[in-house]
Amino acid sequence: MASTKELRTRIKSISNTAKVTGAMQMIAASKLRKAQNSAENYNIYSRNYENIKNSILNSADFHLLSEYSGLFKTYENYDENVLYLVISSNRGLSGPLFGNLVKALVTNTQKVNRKSFVSLGKKIDKYINSRNLDLLNNFEMKDEFISEDIAQISNYIITEFVENQYTSVKLVYSHFNSVANQKAEIIDLLPFKQSEENHNFSNHIFEPNQLDLISDFAPKYVFIMIYRCILDSLASEHAARMVAMQNATDNANELVDDLTLDLNKARQETITSELLDLVGGMSAIKN
Repeated sequence: MASTKELRTRIKSISNTAKVTGAMQMIAASKLRKAQNSAENYNIYSRNYENIKNSILNSADFHLLSEYSGLFKTYENYDENVLYLVISSNRGLSGPLFGNLVKALVTNTQKVNRKSFVSLGKKIDKYINSRNLDLLNNFEMKDEFISEDIAQISNYIITEFVENQYTSVKLVYSHFNSVANQKAEIIDLLPFKQSEENHNFSNHIFEPNQLDLISDFAPKYVFIMIYRCILDSLASEHAARMVAMQNATDNANELVDDLTLDLNKARQETITSELLDLVGGMSAIKN
């Protein structure tokens, strides 16, 4: 068994660690509430916007759209040349969140012939660079974004897709299901496709005309989807870090309790040993 001095040092060190992880848990919890509300409210808005998109595209002349803009082109193999926009956190200490994101990304890219990447967040930026993958650009992950920030990302993605003739653009992010459940997801962002789920939409009358309306609508949809995934990723990060730090604090406190018990045993053994030595010395003097 370790000496009482070593046990006291370990208890102090682990107690200080528990204080740090407890503070990080409280910070993550305070950030989570705002991030969760933003993500959930914006998800409602983006889902309705997606329903409008499906309704309009299923009522439009898609062949005409594909000739008018590269955003609507069709390909025999959409996995021939893929551009990935991957969203991650800047910091670690968030449990398996980043590991699950990378696992989903690796699984999806295995069937892709050519692949390029745009990173949003320092964690995924370091990962892509360490694997010598084709990283086209990287953007800064912030706790709060303004519309100009999102517009810069969405405009870059649209320009890259059209000018370099990628067959598709995929968004990789961590979807916030609940505080205890965040799942890595990959969604198709570009090109625009007609919905296969429901073709029973009524025909729309386009004003001023179909091409002008949809060409104005399409970039806004890309903007909204990217912003939705960013908000989801932020909420997932704060939730995962809060749970991870809570578990770390609980484990540290349990370890402190165990070490305190060992310290008490060591002290008792020391006291018993000293008493035995004292009794033995007194017996020797009497004899």
